Amino acid sequence: MSKEEEAVRYIRDRLREGVSQERIIEELARIGWDYRTLLGFIEMAKAPLFSGDSPTPQMAAAGQWQSSEGKKTENKKTKAVIGGIALAAILIAGGGYAYEKFTGPTPPEVLQKTMMEMTTVKSFSFSLDGTLETPTSSPATSARSATVTLSGDFSFQNPQNSAYRLTIKGNMGVGTSFPLVVDSEIISSDKFLYLKINPGTSIGPISFNMIANQWIKIDLSSDLAKTLFLSGLTIQVPTTTLSLTPEKTTKVKDFVRNASLFKDVESLPAETVDGVNTYHYSFKPDIVALQKLALNIGSVVGVSSTSLPIASSTNAFGSIYVNTRGEIWIGKSDFLIRKLLISDIRGNAMKLAITNYNNTPEILVPFNAKPLQDVLGSLFGGAMVGK
Repeated sequence: MSKEEEAVRYIRDRLREGVSQERIIEELARIGWDYRTLLGFIEMAKAPLFSGDSPTPQMAAAGQWQSSEGKKTENKKTKAVIGGIALAAILIAGGGYAYEKFTGPTPPEVLQKTMMEMTTVKSFSFSLDGTLETPTSSPATSARSATVTLSGDFSFQNPQNSAYRLTIKGNMGVGTSFPLVVDSEIISSDKFLYLKINPGTSIGPISFNMIANQWIKIDLSSDLAKTLFLSGLTIQVPTTTLSLTPEKTTKVKDFVRNASLFKDVESLPAETVDGVNTYHYSFKPDIVALQKLALNIGSVVGVSSTSLPIASSTNAFGSIYVNTRGEIWIGKSDFLIRKLLISDIRGNAMKLAITNYNNTPEILVPFNAKPLQDVLGSLFGGAMVGK
């Protein structure tokens, strides 16, 4: 007997015991059955072909059951025919959900396929909204909170010259004496970084409006190799650039394909996201696997493990993952992530939407960008720029 048949018989027995449909769905959903599939199973369990119930007074009154022995055999055949017709109707109208469960991939299979398919993506667009609440050790100090919104496009058509365009808006360090307000745009292409700071960007009382609306061109091979001295504050900017050889690209893809970042996966009702039919699951992030993946990729691309945002229960990055659950929506036709949601009871949350797979707008660099050194020289006469 297949697991689907066992599920239908189990539902039939529970219904006979007087258990509500809602309770039965709840029981079976906990062990991985899809909600809509369970609705189809319930209809099957109620059908005469499966139920084996005695005739009801209504059936007898309608002449569907006769008491003589000779007519019982005929009635059984009639019931079988009626049951078969009912079953066919169920399969056509609502049992398609059950059929999908019979023949479709399991949640682990879908997630494994997704990790593989994501490594084949050449470009995509995304939007991310995040909120983070970090409690302080002192009762007299208010909690530090942050909100950030990111959106943009990534292109990996040329692995040795990956390009991206980002818009960043955020309010970080709320509750501190030096909150950071960010409103900026970034474009990266051909080993150059282009930065535009929009009005309103500030660090505490320090405003950056004096250089707002100007695209700044940063040469990743020279400008960022220097230390900038701004208002007596030394800022060491990392100079690492991501330039992957085919061999390194293969290693990174292998790490991603073999990563298992999801625990305690449960099926949720399937949904449509931006017109795409999706598999819908809830899960718990696997922090250990996430850290391992970050370290493995960092070792290949040359990023030190000390600069990676490793999650733990004691830092801000980890607080959004520890003791959380997430939801993920995966396209049924292409196994690509369409939406991801991670949240916890403290209000920390991250919502990611991905669109335009392999069909992103062209990433163009600004024609009127000024070199970083020129911008700093115009502000501080060159005296504040480290040599």
